[in-house]
Amino acid sequence: MKKILCCGYSHVGSAKKELRAFLERNLDGYELELFRTAGPINRAWSAKGGRYEVDGTVVRRSGGHEPDMRDLADYELVLFIGQWTNPRTLFSGDFDWSQPISQTLLSESMRRAVEMPTVMSRNGPVAFLNEPLISFPGLAPCPTILIPDPAPCDETYVNAPMRVKLAYRDAIKAVCEERNVIVSPQAERTLTPELSTPQKFLRRENDLMHMGDEYWRIQLEDVAGPLILEAVAGSYDGAPRRITGPGRIMQHIRKWNQA
Repeated sequence: MKKILCCGYSHVGSAKKELRAFLERNLDGYELELFRTAGPINRAWSAKGGRYEVDGTVVRRSGGHEPDMRDLADYELVLFIGQWTNPRTLFSGDFDWSQPISQTLLSESMRRAVEMPTVMSRNGPVAFLNEPLISFPGLAPCPTILIPDPAPCDETYVNAPMRVKLAYRDAIKAVCEERNVIVSPQAERTLTPELSTPQKFLRRENDLMHMGDEYWRIQLEDVAGPLILEAVAGSYDGAPRRITGPGRIMQHIRKWNQA
């Protein structure tokens, strides 16, 4: 049985039903293994200086959600879902993004927000390292894909400046491209013109972060699924911007990369 390692936390929980159904339909002989690499407990562990121990392709976490380890050489694909790529955290503080800011400073700020996100706590801002997304791809001898967090749908994000939203998206692309990570863009039919996710896709009405089965089914049908199939088939050439081929999926990725 071949294995796919799925990293993340709450979005993995939301997506796993549709993801497993997709694998059963399309990849006979593959199983999904989950690795909790995000979530509030791991975030607190990282903020306090917790780091993964690395031995070749083996990554080991001594704290966080629970002590755990994986040998990345055991998998045909490493799949990140979410993995702390939520732009909503940018707007949880007091900074006014509508104020003038140079494109260089904006780009650098967004890059830091991807590699070292900051969240607000009762005691002020807390920064932590997105270590799995930064380090795992260079250790794994297999392709790596990131399905970012669903675009937020709360009013603050919907009304945020478009250039800030685009800068954060570009920062994800840049960070991942440097590490040879394939980014799976959010399916266009799950985005509004403001680059937010329609609330009809929410898993629960009062939860503005997590999406239901229909959302994840569309992601796998339109974008992520074809990328997964291509990656495990061995046709991925190691350069996200050079993926070629016919059909809606390739047009969608080119459009996202060129934005």
